[in-house]
Amino acid sequence: MEDIGQMIGTVLVVNLIGVGVLVMASVRIVSGFWPTIPRALLCATLVFILTALVAWSMQFAFGSNNHVPTWAIMLVLNAVVMNSLIRKPDGAPMGLLAAGLAALVQIAVEAAVIVVLAIVLGLSIFEAVQNAH
Repeated sequence: MEDIGQMIGTVLVVNLIGVGVLVMASVRIVSGFWPTIPRALLCATLVFILTALVAWSMQFAFGSNNHVPTWAIMLVLNAVVMNSLIRKPDGAPMGLLAAGLAALVQIAVEAAVIVVLAIVLGLSIFEAVQNAH
């Protein structure tokens, strides 16, 4: 049982590092500078925790039948957290509009990666089922 906990922890840490790198790349694409690694990792971790808490509390408040658009919550939280944590090289905040665009780029790349992984996983499962018969 402890192997499962270790595996989940490893997947979570690797995922947060990957999202942190994606935060850095999206800020570079939109604003033209590389944020520091600790700030990008802190931003990714904070957005992950806040999105989970806000989505859970909204689902709890509005009932389990209403599906809250988590991507919209993540976009707003990501823009606000990026604006407050990530600084330009001169020390000024990056701006809410630039942070929102960087968050949109980040979500678009995450969605594309999820679609590609779903297709690859679906094809591998389909092939495994075909080979089993």
